Amino acid sequence: MNFKNAFVTHKRFGSGTVQSLDGKALTICFQQYGARTFRFPDIFQTELKTEDPVFARYVAEALLVKE
Repeated sequence: MNFKNAFVTHKRFGSGTVQSLDGKALTICFQQYGARTFRFPDIFQTELKTEDPVFARYVAEALLVKE
């Protein structure tokens, strides 16, 4: 699935947009901090959230599979 430009919020870096999701690598572009890459879906357990309902459902399913 393509989630490019989905909005996310990071506890430290603030608001950003998804640039790519490649397997377990999630790259997000933050206005003040530039692009950062995180381990997907792990980062959503502690530091990151999304308001995009489709992306949120995808994240939730990925976290369930991980358990």
